[in-house]
Amino acid sequence: GDKIKEGCAYAYSSIILYLYNRPKESKDDALKSITILQALGEYWDLSAAYVFKIFSCCISGSFKEALETNEEFLVLTNKAQNLQNLGWALQYFGKVNAFLGDISDKAIGCVKESIKLLEQTRDTMHKLEGIGWLAFLYLRKDEYDKAIENHKLCLQYVETSKNIFAKAKYYDAYGITLAWSGKYAEAREYHLKTLNINEELSRSDLEVELTKNYYIPRVNVIIQKMNIAN
Repeated sequence: GDKIKEGCAYAYSSIILYLYNRPKESKDDALKSITILQALGEYWDLSAAYVFKIFSCCISGSFKEALETNEEFLVLTNKAQNLQNLGWALQYFGKVNAFLGDISDKAIGCVKESIKLLEQTRDTMHKLEGIGWLAFLYLRKDEYDKAIENHKLCLQYVETSKNIFAKAKYYDAYGITLAWSGKYAEAREYHLKTLNINEELSRSDLEVELTKNYYIPRVNVIIQKMNIAN
């Protein structure tokens, strides 16, 4: 019992350290949790430790280690037949490969399968993230229609949700996709929606700065040039 509590404590410490942007310490505590909980067969918090080890590796630029960790996570969740955690593992395979620029059919297939599993296990938040990542993968393949189609599925959810953080996130992502596909006026509309929400929330972080000082000025300049050309 005490050993399980210790393993769980390290898993939750890893989450907190990650949120405080301390990836090395987060990864270290995740590894301690994995070592303890693997031996005890405790799968839920073990899965959390794997997830945040993967996240910490990614933001540290250790993508090879992130992929290796995700492979371990896939083996574990397959063996345990924990469908929700398997959905996470498949989704993160697609995410890490997206970061590496490997937009393969395998990466897309894994994310699609994860969405099905997360729908089956009623994990709406991670299912929505999966759809967003699927849109990103299609965007990286220059398949704009499919990217827009998947972003619209995300918007269908957030438009009826009370989660305004999710609205800001998916409005911005949709704006990026619209801009890449040449729909600059629509892109500006969704970036401005994001900016309005962020101002209401008094947010001040990197994502907010990108929207305010990069995405919106960029589409404004392009629209201005297009107007001059016409």
